Amino acid sequence: RIAFGFKRATGRDIEPAALKPLVAGVAKRLAEFKAKPEEATALLAQGASKADASLNAAELAAYTTIAATLLNSDEWINKE
Repeated sequence: RIAFGFKRATGRDIEPAALKPLVAGVAKRLAEFKAKPEEATALLAQGASKADASLNAAELAAYTTIAATLLNSDEWINKE
């Protein structure tokens, strides 16, 4: 999922060295959101669209934070 998101954001494949911390970040955030599901719910309540209730809220919230990281990266902001 992370590699797919990276490619969609930047137009290129992610290098293994760049993928490793993002995978670790998802694992860390997933554990945090599982421990505090109210934080996942609060994050997913943001924005104009409602989150799909059939999806796992902790997992969706964890990947949402990674998507935000990708979209705020220099590669996305400076994309030519």
